[in-house]
Amino acid sequence: MQRIEIDGREHLLGSLKLELDDLDLIAWISHQSLYPKVFWKEKDGLTTRAALGNLIAFPHLPRLSDGPDVRLYGGMRFGRRHGDDPTWRGFPQECFWLPQIEVTQEREMTHAIFYYLNDDSPLPVHFNEGNLPPINFSMMDRQDHPDFHSWNTQVEQILQKIDSGAIGKLVLARKTSLQFSHSLSPWPLMKHLRDNSQKATLFAFHLAPNLCFFGATPEKLFCREGNSLNTDAVASTRPRGQTQEEDRRLEEELLSNPKEQREFAFVKEFLEANLRPFSEEISWDGADRILKGSHVQHIHNRLNAKLKAHVTDSDLIRMLHPTPALGGYPQKTSISLLKEIESFDRGWYGAPIGVISPRRSSFYVAIRSALMHERTLHLFSGTGLVRGSTPDREWEELEQKIKSYTEMTCGHGCAK
Repeated sequence: MQRIEIDGREHLLGSLKLELDDLDLIAWISHQSLYPKVFWKEKDGLTTRAALGNLIAFPHLPRLSDGPDVRLYGGMRFGRRHGDDPTWRGFPQECFWLPQIEVTQEREMTHAIFYYLNDDSPLPVHFNEGNLPPINFSMMDRQDHPDFHSWNTQVEQILQKIDSGAIGKLVLARKTSLQFSHSLSPWPLMKHLRDNSQKATLFAFHLAPNLCFFGATPEKLFCREGNSLNTDAVASTRPRGQTQEEDRRLEEELLSNPKEQREFAFVKEFLEANLRPFSEEISWDGADRILKGSHVQHIHNRLNAKLKAHVTDSDLIRMLHPTPALGGYPQKTSISLLKEIESFDRGWYGAPIGVISPRRSSFYVAIRSALMHERTLHLFSGTGLVRGSTPDREWEELEQKIKSYTEMTCGHGCAK
């Protein structure tokens, strides 16, 4: 037994480690009946983790003192609940938990750790991975919130605010709800994302049998080890080209287009201004470059910082979330405007999700994401509006950002 201190309270934690044969973690976790289930694979690492159960839970981001190398998983809402929208019913405002079972896969090695408290015993679990069902969905209906007509109205309203100088940028989001003939499993979709999203962090929070939030996000909020921190500036979008030549042309367009440069500059300025008071040193990774996903590409750079003493993860989230890539610029004005204009609840979409341990914490922005609830798949996407934006082009950008899901679930039959 080991002692672990969380939020100043000591817990007596037992653990049992078991070496395993090679295992497809997505296939394995899909057959487990212990909830919540978490899948986590960071884009910059070689480690994949799957976690089951909830040994200790916290309705806030806890502080871990030095101790055993355990990980807590969780996330939080983008902001306050939006009216009576029931979409995110079942997801808490904020929650982080220590799992009962965690399976880690790195290179050729796989092992499981069973956690238990005091004199309890570890839970039994099988390690037969089984087979995933094929992706075979029958879509019945699609609804966009807002629809295209309302979208045009909202975008024009925001562009008037931008032209007046009230704001510099606003990220407007859309929820696309796909209805299917039968209940869905997120795990065949997660396998497809894993196989086709090598430059993204893969995540799934499967809280109940018919309730799962999952995705493949390219955007890191921050990664911290001790007082060393890095965070990503990601903004501005073009689709991937059908040929190498077209892809290069779109890349050059991103790097030279004044509208896209303005959008990206807001993010870089925000990150640097907000982190500088809490940092001893700050530097960028050279020139801006292109981050290429499976269907879209963005301008990207990485900020590295050496933090001052006593800066906590909660401090970092308060100062960084939401960045101009998800909210707008200036931050307070844009968030206030979003509350007036957006007609649906963002929930955990666009919010910080992550993994914390005594020595390391990683938080990502939950974009390129979907919420599965029984027979419905809600797809979330957003686009940054700046001077020069047009409603038609921004709507097409939203379509590109959900393409990984629409191609999986209905080919090209649910595009609008």
